[in-house]
Amino acid sequence: MPNALAHLLFASLIAIVFVSVLTLPFEAKLGCGLLIVAFSFLPDLDHEKAVARQAYRKIAGIAVFALAIVVLNVFAHMNLGIALVGAFLISLITVPLSEALIPRHRGIMHSLEFAIGVGVMIYLLLAYAHIRPAHIFAAGAFIGYCSHIILDRFM
Repeated sequence: MPNALAHLLFASLIAIVFVSVLTLPFEAKLGCGLLIVAFSFLPDLDHEKAVARQAYRKIAGIAVFALAIVVLNVFAHMNLGIALVGAFLISLITVPLSEALIPRHRGIMHSLEFAIGVGVMIYLLLAYAHIRPAHIFAAGAFIGYCSHIILDRFM
């Protein structure tokens, strides 16, 4: 089973090859390459010790904490100190609970169907946000995701 470094190197190689054939500004090529590398880690979100899962815990914890502060302080008109404590407790509880929804390792997240779904979702989100070229960025996300699946299958 390849480790995070192998996925990083393989995705980086694919990113270099893919963006080299694009006729886009440097910033768009860089963004696409970074998407390829970032999405190459995503299938291992279902593995408890993977880089993607560790990143999920941190990002989800910060996002839930920030959202809870806004909800408690702005909408519920709680004192900021109480809102901070409440937001901390909410994030401490909800992030581990959300991990229970993540499927088992090497299940659906390691499938081509899921990769296609990820690519389509990225395209729809970027197109809705009027980020161009949405189709190239979505292709980069899809390619990065698939690079992980390919490397897992052949190693």
